[in-house]
Amino acid sequence: MKKVVFESVGNVLLFVLMGLAFMFPFSRYEGGATADGFSLSVHLSPLMAVFVVFLVLYPIARAVFVRRSGLHASTRDNLELAADDERELQITGRALRTAYRVLMTCLIVGLGVLAAAQFLSATFLGDVVAVYRTAVGIIAATLVAASASYCIRWCLEYRK
Repeated sequence: MKKVVFESVGNVLLFVLMGLAFMFPFSRYEGGATADGFSLSVHLSPLMAVFVVFLVLYPIARAVFVRRSGLHASTRDNLELAADDERELQITGRALRTAYRVLMTCLIVGLGVLAAAQFLSATFLGDVVAVYRTAVGIIAATLVAASASYCIRWCLEYRK
């Protein structure tokens, strides 16, 4: 169960950071450092910097987790979908069905929200960036909901 929770929490963090980084790519941090004959200037979104750091650190943390857990070679690639026995295979199937239902529901609702945002933006606001942020937020929220529902269903089924 630890492997599913670890992977799902990592995925949720990845999707949240990715969503925030891409929702606000225009907010900038400007900093610089100078030394004798050397100058460095940075123009970057702080959320994008956090996202990139996470992309570097998460695979390292995952490798350490896999090594310390003593998982089999077949489970290293896809921790949340790997099954050690027939019972875990059935649990994974039920959790995937739940995640699929959540994913489809969120996509249908998200399309409606996106259509409403487009209409409101075109009619009242005239802000294209608001529609972009809404779309990125819907995609990120959908991925978070699917990952969280998979993890919750998997843990509930495992405890039965």
